[in-house]
Amino acid sequence: ENLPVLENLTIQEHSSLRELRLSRLPTLRSCSFWAAEIQAVILAGLPDIVTLTDLDVSGSTLEDDAVVWISKISQLRRLRASSHFSRAGLEQLRLLSNLKELLLYWNEDSDWTEDEAVRMFPSSTSVTVFP
Repeated sequence: ENLPVLENLTIQEHSSLRELRLSRLPTLRSCSFWAAEIQAVILAGLPDIVTLTDLDVSGSTLEDDAVVWISKISQLRRLRASSHFSRAGLEQLRLLSNLKELLLYWNEDSDWTEDEAVRMFPSSTSVTVFP
């Protein structure tokens, strides 16, 4: 778990993350939780990793409680995020001033539209919403 030079980490579906401490990965640049069962508390170590610029939580079960931790990753440049984030969660993601690319997943339960999401992030060079 203490891998001081690991730059990329992918956690796939059905993975167990009980013992994972992301704060012990100080050189992590890219982290992906693709369709993983992840609780927001796992993300608590991410804001301390100053090299992290790319995060993928798409297809995960995360909701707005995860945004608290994601919005603290100030150097984040690319985010692929789940549709379980509400409009309030997206508003909190606006704190990410270095965010250049945002990919969101939308469904019928989302309380925001594609146009609203694009307008929320005017400083990002690319905002894509997938249905």
